[in-house]
Amino acid sequence: MKLAKIAKKAVVLFIAIFMIILLFVPLANRYVYDTWNVCAYPNRVTFKTYDYSNIGRFVTLTGDKKPKYEISGFFDKVTGKRVYSNIKNFQGDYGTNIYLHIRNDKYLVLSCGGQS
Repeated sequence: MKLAKIAKKAVVLFIAIFMIILLFVPLANRYVYDTWNVCAYPNRVTFKTYDYSNIGRFVTLTGDKKPKYEISGFFDKVTGKRVYSNIKNFQGDYGTNIYLHIRNDKYLVLSCGGQS
């Protein structure tokens, strides 16, 4: 009898924690990437108050053109979104591009429009 009560409480607790996580992921994705869809490409990536917006351009970069520096933050790495730059100190320059790695040599271009 006691074991059944404990098992039932454990299942309810597990379901409650699972539901909280399910609600947290889209909320965090919306805050960080400006989109509710966790599987979509981000509309925006922010680094130290500078917004880099999705301009809808995909490029293939190989050899010397391939971005040299990974600049992904913690949340980017957790969600599997790897962000790269060609310049080490990329932040703050208008018109600077950063690149979201899609697959192989394909990247999505994110462009800086200024400080938010």
